[in-house]
Amino acid sequence: MTKRLIIIPARKNSKRIKNKNFKLFFGKPIIKYSIDIALKTKIFEKIHISSDAKNLKNKFNKSNKIDFDFERPKKLSNDKVGLFEVFKYVVNQYKINQIFFDEIWFLSSCSPLILKDDLIKAASIFKKTNVNVLLSTCKYSQPIERSFYKKNKKLIPLNKSNQKKNTQFFSPKYYHTGNFAAFKSELFYKKNKKFNFIDYELPILRSVDIDNIEDWKLAEKLFNRKF
Repeated sequence: MTKRLIIIPARKNSKRIKNKNFKLFFGKPIIKYSIDIALKTKIFEKIHISSDAKNLKNKFNKSNKIDFDFERPKKLSNDKVGLFEVFKYVVNQYKINQIFFDEIWFLSSCSPLILKDDLIKAASIFKKTNVNVLLSTCKYSQPIERSFYKKNKKLIPLNKSNQKKNTQFFSPKYYHTGNFAAFKSELFYKKNKKFNFIDYELPILRSVDIDNIEDWKLAEKLFNRKF
């Protein structure tokens, strides 16, 4: 049986949306949607909330059967720290206590449109492959080869020749949505491992990971459609 750890990062201070991870979304803290989905899948050995917020244990522990084994240290709680550093810390803390996992998962605390079947299907795909990273992805709606950048308020094409080509000349491109990811534990337990990737593609209407107020408003509209 595959032993999976899922980490839900939830820093208490967020700049673009105040207290974003705990802000009410249709009547309950938005992080609770991620907690509930992770629980409903029944595929995770442990669900770890990585947070520096002191009151989380009292708020969520009894109702969600989540183990708050340790808090995120202050040095890993600023916006300059990458998430992978947070994941390494969590994995190492469990390793110190002789608790090991086959797969390490990440689930955004602000992904209310993700379904439990997304995680279950992604886990099935990941288990059958020999790659060591799975990312939630979504397809770009337009060819990125025809993108522009701005200079002095003017649009400048990245590649002028691509502007004349029809869409069918370009192969589809994908981006990591930021909703979830999975890693084989070897990336954390062994040094100098190379990353190789596979994906689980999300439909665009369920691929919103909330970073700013515009994302929040869009998620509200899409959530009403979903449910």
